[in-house]
Amino acid sequence: MTVPIARNRENRTTLYGSIAVNDTLPGRLRSPKIKKLIQPGRLPFERRLVSNQQLVVFYTPNMSPYSPYADARFAYSRIILPANQLQLTFDGVITMPQGMELQGSLADDRLSRLLPDDWKPNPADADAPNTLATLGKILPADARLGRIATTFNERFNTLAPVLFLHTDKPLYATGDRLWLSAYLLDAATNRRPSGETAIHVDLLTPAGKLVQHQWLRVAEGRAAGDFRLSDSLASGAYRLRAYTDEDDGQRRPAFERTIVVYNLLRSTPSNIPDTTRKFVDVQILPEGGRWLLGLSARLGIKVVGFDGRGLSAAGRIVSSEGTEICRITTNARGMGSVVMTPLTGLTYYAEVLHAGQRQLVLLPPAESDGFSLSADVVSDSSRLTLTVTGTSRPATDSVYVLIQQQGRLVGQRKIQLQNGVARVSLPAATLPSGLSQITLYDDAARPQAERLVFLPERVPPIRVVMSVDKARYQPRERAILTLSLNDDGLPVAAALSASVTDVEQVLDDSAAATIRTHLLLTGELRGRVEQPNEYLKNNSPETRRAVDDLLLTQGWRRVSGTLATERLGGVSLMGRVLNAKNQPVAGAQVVVASTVYKPSFVQSAGADERGRFRLAGLDIADTVKLMVQLTDRQLKDLPAKDAHVVLDGPGQLWESDTARVLPDWAALQAQLTAARTRQNDDIDLYRDKTAKLLKEVTVRARKIIERPDHIRRMSLHGEPDASVVFDENGGQFANLYEMIRGRLPGVEVRQKDAGYQVIVRGPSSISGGSSPLFLMDGQAVDGDILLTYSPIDIERVELAKNPTTAGMYGARGATGVIAFYTKRFVPNQASTGVKAGMTPLQLIGYPSVQREFYVPRYEGKSDENQVATASRIDRRDGLYWKPLMQTDAEGHSQLMISLSDVVRTVRVVVQGVTSDGRPVAGEALFRVQ
Repeated sequence: MTVPIARNRENRTTLYGSIAVNDTLPGRLRSPKIKKLIQPGRLPFERRLVSNQQLVVFYTPNMSPYSPYADARFAYSRIILPANQLQLTFDGVITMPQGMELQGSLADDRLSRLLPDDWKPNPADADAPNTLATLGKILPADARLGRIATTFNERFNTLAPVLFLHTDKPLYATGDRLWLSAYLLDAATNRRPSGETAIHVDLLTPAGKLVQHQWLRVAEGRAAGDFRLSDSLASGAYRLRAYTDEDDGQRRPAFERTIVVYNLLRSTPSNIPDTTRKFVDVQILPEGGRWLLGLSARLGIKVVGFDGRGLSAAGRIVSSEGTEICRITTNARGMGSVVMTPLTGLTYYAEVLHAGQRQLVLLPPAESDGFSLSADVVSDSSRLTLTVTGTSRPATDSVYVLIQQQGRLVGQRKIQLQNGVARVSLPAATLPSGLSQITLYDDAARPQAERLVFLPERVPPIRVVMSVDKARYQPRERAILTLSLNDDGLPVAAALSASVTDVEQVLDDSAAATIRTHLLLTGELRGRVEQPNEYLKNNSPETRRAVDDLLLTQGWRRVSGTLATERLGGVSLMGRVLNAKNQPVAGAQVVVASTVYKPSFVQSAGADERGRFRLAGLDIADTVKLMVQLTDRQLKDLPAKDAHVVLDGPGQLWESDTARVLPDWAALQAQLTAARTRQNDDIDLYRDKTAKLLKEVTVRARKIIERPDHIRRMSLHGEPDASVVFDENGGQFANLYEMIRGRLPGVEVRQKDAGYQVIVRGPSSISGGSSPLFLMDGQAVDGDILLTYSPIDIERVELAKNPTTAGMYGARGATGVIAFYTKRFVPNQASTGVKAGMTPLQLIGYPSVQREFYVPRYEGKSDENQVATASRIDRRDGLYWKPLMQTDAEGHSQLMISLSDVVRTVRVVVQGVTSDGRPVAGEALFRVQ
C-alpha cells in the first residue's frame, strides 16, 4: 500500500511521497515505534468499523496551515486500516500493517520522523502498487501498450455528460402533473459544470411512442420542469428519459426510468398481461463475451417473465447427448451463474422449468481460438483478481489489460502468460469506486474480451439528517422540516431536490435508482434493473454476488466515445437536408435567422455527406419563428423545389429497448382508489375540459370565410366564434394588442403602465375573471410574449369564448381563447414576397416561465377562491416539491410543508450532489397527525 509520508522539516508540512509497507522497508521504519503510535494512551483516538471493512483511527487535530490536507475533509489526522488485511492485538498494537493509509498531519508529526532525511519514494512502487502475479508475470509497459492507451484517450477525448432526473413520485393518474428536477454532471468528476446549456426530456408510451418533448434550461448543472398527463393517455408503464446531443455517440439516452400512469376515466387498463404466453425469456451469456472450447468459464443466466420482471427459476444444463452437466438456479430477480467447460463436438442446452412448462434454450456455440477473461472481486473485496486464459498459444505469450471508468483510463498492465494462463491480483484501493470496465487485448492490440466489475465506496456515504419542529400537527397546519448534511461528521454543502408525499397514497419509489445508485452502478448498465438500490445496501458476500450476476447478465453500456463537435450551450437545431427525391444533399449550407427582435441572430452550419447538420447554442425560449435558407457548396441558393429541411434530433441510431414492464394493477388498487377520490373532489383542477352540453338552438348569421386547412391543423377548436383575416392592405399596428383592439366582438383591450390587459366579456368574466388563453400557431404563450411578435407576420386571429369552442381547452379556456396564426407558405397560393430559397420554420425552445408546484394557502385573508378551496377536503398526495435547493455552508436547509386533511405519515425524499461530486440520497418517515 502507498501512503503520503514525506516531510519538509523547515515549515513542518506534509509532502506527498510513496512507500510500500512491507517486510523490506528501508531505514528505521521497521522499528517497533510504528506499532506504538496507535497504542491506547499514546494519543487520544477512537476506533470503529466502517462497513465491516475499515478500521479508522482518529487523532486530535494538529494541522499546519501549509499542509495539503488543511481543508474541511481532513481536519483530523487519521489512519485507515482495512480490516480484512490487518492483524492487531486486543489493545490496538498492529502486528501486520499491510494496507495501512495515513492522512492528515500525523504523517508530519509522527511517522515521517522515522525516515532518513534524504529518503525519496521508489518510482517503481508508484507504477504498479502492490500488483501481485500468482501465475504468469507482470511486464513493464511497452510501446504497444502506449499506443493502445493513446488510441483509447483519443476516442474518449469528448465525454457525454451524466444526467439524473428526480421525480416527485412513481405513480400518477391522468390529470396529474409530473414534476422533475434535473442534474447535469461532468462525466469525469460528477461535478456540476458552470454556465448555462439545455437538455432534452421526453415522455414515451409503453410502446416507445413519443408523447411529449421539451427542452429544459440548465444553469449551473440544475434544471426543473414538468409534464401534464392528459386524459387521453392510456394506462401503462411510461418511460421518462433525458439526454443531450452528445448521447448519439452512446447509442442510448443518458437517463431513463419507468413511471406508472393510470387513466381514471377508463374502466380497465389497456395493457392487460398476456397470460396465454407459455414460455419465458431465457438468456445465457458467457463471462467477458467469450466462450472457448476446453476452458472453464462462468455463464450468466437471466430469466424474464411475460410482464418484464425477473423470475426465480430452476433447471439444468444438458449436452446434445442428454448428459446433465450442472444444475442452475436464479435468484428472486431472475439472475444467476454457473461454471462449466464446453467440449468439442457437443452442443449444450439450458433446460428451464417454470409454471409446469419445460423450456429448452440453445447455448451460444463455443469458439476454438482466442482468450477468455475472468474477474473476481467477490471472494475478496480488497483485491481484484483477473484470470486470462488462451487456447493454442505460445508458452510465453503476452496480453494487455486496460481498465476504464466512464471513458477515463484508470489502469493498464502488460501481462505475460505462463503456459497460456495468467492470474493477476490488483489492490481494490487503487481503483475508483463504482463500475470499471476491463478490456483484454492480445499481443497485436486487438480487443478479445470485456468485463465489468463493481467496487463499493470506501468511505461512508453523505449522511442526511432530517427532523421536524413538532411531534404532532393539526390538519392543514404548516410543518417545518430541517435537514443537515455531514460527511464523516463534517458539514458539507450540496445542491438538492426534495419531495414530500403522503405515505398512504404514494408508493415508495424503490423501483427506481437514487442518484447515488445511478452514479455508482445503474447509469452505465443496459436495460431495466429491478430493485436497483438493494445492490448498494451493504457489502456482504451475498450482495457482491448479486451485483456480479447483474453485471454478467445485463452487460454494460459499451461506451464508444462521443464525436468531437462544437459543444455550445443552449437549444440546438438538428436535421437533414434532402432533395426532391428525399435523398441527402451533401455539403449543403444551412442559414437560420430569427424573425423577432429578441432573440435576434443569424447562424449557419454545413451538412455532412449524409446531409446532416447541427446548430447549437441557440438561446430560444417558448416558440420562435425562424427563416431557413439553403445553399450548395458554392453558396448558390437552392430553391424549395430542389431542397428542403427535415428536422430530427438525437436518437436516430439508438439501440431499441425491447423491455416491456407491465404494472401490477392489483397491488396498486389502494393508491388508485385514493387518486380517484382525490381527483373527484376537485374535477376542475385535474380534468382536461369542462365543456357542458347545451340545448339545441338555431343560430342565424352571415357565412364566414372558410378556414384554410393549415389553420385547422394547428387548432383544437372547430369554427371560431369570431375571426379576423389580415392582408397586406390591412394597415400598420404597433403590436398584436393594437391589432385586435375593437376587431373582435366582446373583447376589451385596456392599456396600462405595465402593459396591456385583455378581457373577454361573457359568463366567466362576471366575477372579474383573468386574461384569456393566448395561442400562437396552436401553442400556448404568455401575454407578455405577444409583444415580441411583429404584426406583419400575423395572418389570422380567431376568438373562442363559448363552451362549445373554448371548452376544448379545459379550465384554461374558461376566460376565453384568442388564437393568432402566422403567415406560412401554402402550396398553390400566390407568392407572399418571401425571398426565394427562404423557408419559414417554427422552433420551440425551453419554457420562459417555470410553473410552480401547487400548495394551498389557508392562512391570512381569503378571497372567494380560497374560501371554495377551504370548503373542500384536502386530499393531496404530493404535499411539497422543491426542485432546486441549496444548503448553506454548514450543510443546513429548511422546508415549509403545508399538511393536508388526511395525511397521517409523510415521506421525505432528498437527493442531490455535493460541490465535489459526491451523491446525496436520504429518506425519512414522520408521523404528523
